[in-house]
Amino acid sequence: MVLPGEDNHTLNLSTALSYRISDKVGLLAEYGYRFNNRPADGLYPVSLGIEFSTVGHSFQLIVSSVGDLADPAIYSNKTTDYKHKEFILGFNIKRTFWYKKQQVNATKTN
Repeated sequence: MVLPGEDNHTLNLSTALSYRISDKVGLLAEYGYRFNNRPADGLYPVSLGIEFSTVGHSFQLIVSSVGDLADPAIYSNKTTDYKHKEFILGFNIKRTFWYKKQQVNATKTN
């Protein structure tokens, strides 16, 4: 709960970048700026990553200043002190399943 006199809303602008270096490798970046409820230490959420792709998998290695996964927590909780080289390391694996579409036999009978 929010104590009386405290602000209960946060206005945030988050930006993200995904840039493909090649067919199989990409760079990832994300930054979130808060317009109100600014952090006292001036440290906003920032994440940098690299993505490797294979035929059916994508692997992401991410270095971030936040350990939360939910957006409300990312943009309102305290971040690590990345000015003193404090980061959180993350890893994601994504699997794409391929399936064959069945062809419908469109023959007419008279």
